[in-house]
Amino acid sequence: AEVKLDAAKSQSPPIVESLSNNLAQTKFKINYKDKEQLIKDVHYVANHLFPLKDDEYKQDTDISKSNYKLTVIQGGITNLLYLMTPNDDIKMDDKDDKDKTLKKLLVRVYGENTEVLINREREEKLFNELGELGFGPRMYGLFGNGRLEQWYDNASTLLLHERKHCKKTCGTLAEMHSIRPKLCKDEESESSLWTIVDKWFDIASNVEFKDDNEKQTKYEQLNW
Repeated sequence: AEVKLDAAKSQSPPIVESLSNNLAQTKFKINYKDKEQLIKDVHYVANHLFPLKDDEYKQDTDISKSNYKLTVIQGGITNLLYLMTPNDDIKMDDKDDKDKTLKKLLVRVYGENTEVLINREREEKLFNELGELGFGPRMYGLFGNGRLEQWYDNASTLLLHERKHCKKTCGTLAEMHSIRPKLCKDEESESSLWTIVDKWFDIASNVEFKDDNEKQTKYEQLNW
């Protein structure tokens, strides 16, 4: 499906300037439409933002010279996920700040056009604050269409149909909603519900199924 939007609405969100003092950042965007270039770009982002050697790693550097090995992580609904693990020949300094170092990184590439529905700047601020509070992984860096996060070795992706985890999931969700991040406190004076609903309505009422006549016919029958 295609969505007709104003150019201003479809632009990628800006890098979070308020976090610039805490996070490694670049405006470089990963090309997720070309699989070969995608892998090359993921290596570049990891090596550029978190170099493990003194050698400069450029956008056109061959991935054979990467200081990380890449593993595809399954489970992302709209995002592409990659685990970047330092090569075996990389010696890590045990005296380094463990919160900021780079034993393993999760590279999260945002899905195409997801910024239309998701306020990425707000999400990144909230994700960063929750990580600093110890609720969830920490955010290590930002690039033009994604972020780098802390990796949990002892965690696994939950599938929606796994009922055995429901009780613990509900408890964790309740704990999350008991936290009052600064960002949410600043927003308490106004509700964003109807603003979001109006935005999504505008998007939904401008969808076109150019390659699927049956869907387009059913869509046109909706009473907007």
